[in-house]
Formats: sequence, structure tokens, C-alpha cells
Amino acid sequence: MVDIPISQLAVIIQEDRSFAVDTVPVIKPGPGEILVKVHAIAQNPSEWRAVTYPSVKSGTGTGCDLSGEVIAIGDGKHDTDVAVGDRIAAFVQGSFTPRYTAFREYAVIPSTPLLKIPQNISYEEAASIPLTACTAVLGLARLFNFPDIAPLGRSILVWGGSSSLGQYAIQLARLANLYVIATASPKNFDLVKSFGADAVIDYRSPDIVSKIIQASPRGEGVDYVFDSISENDTIGVASKTFRKDGPRKAVVVLPISSEAMDNNVEYHFVFIAALLGADAWLGGIYFPNNYQDYELGKAFYGLISEWLKEGKFKPNPIRVRPGGLRGVPEGIQFMLDGKVSGTKLVYRVSETN
Repeated sequence: MVDIPISQLAVIIQEDRSFAVDTVPVIKPGPGEILVKVHAIAQNPSEWRAVTYPSVKSGTGTGCDLSGEVIAIGDGKHDTDVAVGDRIAAFVQGSFTPRYTAFREYAVIPSTPLLKIPQNISYEEAASIPLTACTAVLGLARLFNFPDIAPLGRSILVWGGSSSLGQYAIQLARLANLYVIATASPKNFDLVKSFGADAVIDYRSPDIVSKIIQASPRGEGVDYVFDSISENDTIGVASKTFRKDGPRKAVVVLPISSEAMDNNVEYHFVFIAALLGADAWLGGIYFPNNYQDYELGKAFYGLISEWLKEGKFKPNPIRVRPGGLRGVPEGIQFMLDGKVSGTKLVYRVSETN
């Protein structure tokens, strides 16, 4: 049996909305929960964005992505077959739910959904997967019946192809037999193509709309848009690339203004908490509990595990930053300064001292 300490280190939101490492109690798992000894964590924009929401309080932990070893299982029914000693990765709605945060030494999390990490994938690589890969699958499920194969001959524009989310959206779109066009900066063209993009366009190009349309099958435009950035009118520009008689469906990952919307396009705002089987709020928008989304999350983690084993799906390129948990505040500023491109920032929790 693993000895479980009383206290631990965790990254906590401070009164001034900054981040610092504090000592906090280790939470015992309750019904439907597990306790994970965290080996690695991955950083996302969600950490720094969270502190801009008034509903997020100081004294709350933060962090969404983690990987580690299951060391205790709570009572009650578990929808996932899980055992002590399992190597798992998962995401939680960090910063918004004080009980479930990833940036700590011992994380209590719901036992569903869980990614069982295959032996060919490291804890550091696995930590890069849950949040953005599941956002990608939820978005694709809004566009067509993913994980089923897409209708024959369909194409998709992935805006922000070198982002963590974009890399996973490209891979999953290719697995669904979509023709994929992505945007990126030229320095990341080869990276984006390595994940399966059929064509990559410089997002700064002044004639980007016409270039995307020309790169599409038959030069008519795309059927779907997955906007992994959803800022600075990216969706407004992307909406001009649709094929006139296509499905014309778009996914965004941040709220967008009505001025950015085209009345002839079907927009879907996806929020990953939908896969956790509970009601959720983000920016004043209500996301009701949806059983189909919950089941999608469970099924998809099983698919990812197999695809990782077979080499059909690969993690983001990772950049391990020093200092473990104590390195997170500096890493968040590093991301805010625009110094992250094409890689996922990961921390080994064991490096914390």
C-alpha cells in the first residue's frame, strides 16, 4: 500500500491573481473518485485565462492536464475500470472547481473519463494529451458523427494548426478521412504537415481566404472549420472560406461576438467540461449535462489508448521546463510573453523541491 501524506505542494491562485506554490492538504477520494500521485503536468492557456474570470477565487488551485499513478480509489460505482497502480492521464476543470485541480503532487479526480497510458508513451507525453485532444474530439463530433468516418469528399480548415489543439484536430480529422487545410506560421509548416495536414497556409497572408479556397478540393472552399484560436476575428476570416453548397459548420473554442458570425454558417462553441458528465458554466454561458458527450469522452479515451499503441496518433511535441511545480508561475509568464510555438510546456512534478 502506498503511504499517502497529509499535506502536499500545489500551485495556488493568489490575491493579486498571480500563481505561487503553497502547502495544502491532500484530499481523500470520495465516491466515484480516485487519488493520483502526479508524475507530470502540462500547461494550457486555460490557466492564465481562468484568473480573468470573476468567478475564479484566490486560494483556489489551478491546472487541467495531469498524468500519474492511481494510488487510491474511492467508494461507490466507477464507470471506468480502474485499479491501484494504473498509469493514467486525465483533465479536470482546473481553477473553476477547487476540489479538482491538476497542478499538485496528489490530485483527487473523477474516475471517468481516464486515459490508460500505453507503455510506449511517457508520463510527460501523456500529460500533453487530455484537455486539447478531448476538445478536438468534441469539436469534430459537433461537425459530423465523429469518431465515425466523415462523409466522402469532405474537407476541413483547422485554423491554428501548430497549436496543441490544432495538432490534435488535424490528426483526428485525418483519421476520419477528411481533407485537411491548416493555417500556421511558415516556421511551423513542416510540423503541421507531419501531423497530416494536406495543405498549410500562412495565417498572416493578406490573401489568405483565396489561398485556402484554392487549396481546397476542386477549389470551391471547405465544408467545416475548426478554429482552435477563436480570437482577433479568426472565425470571421475563416467563415469566408466555406464551400457555397457545403454543410458550412464551424467550431470555436472561445465565445465570439455576433458581429463575427455569418448567418449562413452553423456555429458551435465547445467547452471541454461537457465530457465530465455535469452541468458547467463558462463566461456566463450555460452548458447542460449531456449524456452523449459523457459517453463520447469514455469511448474516445479507449480509442486514443489503442491509437497511441499502434502509432496512429501521437502526442504534441513537448518541452519539459525545469523546477516542477515551482516552475509553473514562470512558465505561465513565458506563455503570456508569446514564447510558446508548436510545443506543449510540461513539468515533472518529481522535480519540485
